[in-house]
Amino acid sequence: RDTLGWVYIRKQLPQMAIKPFEQAVKQEPQNPTFHYHLGLAYVGRGDRARGRESFEKAHELDPTYIDASPQLAYLAQ
Repeated sequence: RDTLGWVYIRKQLPQMAIKPFEQAVKQEPQNPTFHYHLGLAYVGRGDRARGRESFEKAHELDPTYIDASPQLAYLAQ
């Protein structure tokens, strides 16, 4: 599911990526990468609040997850 969502992100189709990413998160809720990818899809769709929630969850699950911090900083602006 995550791979399918990532294909949609790469094709600049974030709306289509949300469902596969949500399914990936549901299957593996402790995976910070899946939360991060879901956050990218939300932000790509224009939903900054849900994107921030997903990035925060990725950071909460793994404080050393390097990709989430810049996104959180960007959304804080």
